[in-house]
Amino acid sequence: MCRTSPRHSTFSVRLSTHAVVGTTLFSFAKASRTLAGAHAATVMNLVPQVSSIFMTDTQHRSQHHSQTLIRRVTLVLFGLVLLLYLIDFAWYQLRVVSPHLGVANGTVHRTRVLAIAEKNNKVEYEIDSNRPEEDVPCAHSLFPHAGNHPCWYVTRHANDPIPM
Repeated sequence: MCRTSPRHSTFSVRLSTHAVVGTTLFSFAKASRTLAGAHAATVMNLVPQVSSIFMTDTQHRSQHHSQTLIRRVTLVLFGLVLLLYLIDFAWYQLRVVSPHLGVANGTVHRTRVLAIAEKNNKVEYEIDSNRPEEDVPCAHSLFPHAGNHPCWYVTRHANDPIPM
């Protein structure tokens, strides 16, 4: 519980051993609303520090356990993506050196459509008169290699208009 005295700018806090952190935070917030000026700001700055003091050991352990779990899951996911990239890179390089394993690079044929912005948020679409068609180089892999996007990505975006 929190009691404030109108004559004094200090307050006293009585907490039982079974106090809940939420009740403590509510009490501090209530006390800070009743105090004036800089005292209220000081009390509100202390709330996060005081709340961690009144946390039980199991609350600290569960918070630490969840942070450790999140950190481990993040590291495992990062490691799996890195391993997948390295395997993809090795397979790509192997196909560049030995073409009998499969083609490493390819092209996707597309029609160049220009998106020309006009007034009132309207867009006019035209086929490019200078180069109406082109072959976009790509890599037959999951990730970009040798400066080329993967063929699955280029194929998916082949019909996207080119903004002007």
